[in-house]
Amino acid sequence: MKLTNGKKIIERTEDDYKKNLNTWTFRGWKPVDDNVKENIKEVDQTFENETVVPIKPKKKKAKKNEKLTKIY
Repeated sequence: MKLTNGKKIIERTEDDYKKNLNTWTFRGWKPVDDNVKENIKEVDQTFENETVVPIKPKKKKAKKNEKLTKIY
């Protein structure tokens, strides 16, 4: 049986999972869904209605040496 916490995927026996079910859920581990295609379809539907906000370019900062030369 494969378990995931969002970052990692580990493999344990089903007996171990069933015996320590409270511990696994408390620590955030859940069984992995092998239905990847269904999950992708759900994600695609959720992102269809969202709007994309363009990111503004960062302002460039002047270096210390340039500031000193501009003052004098």
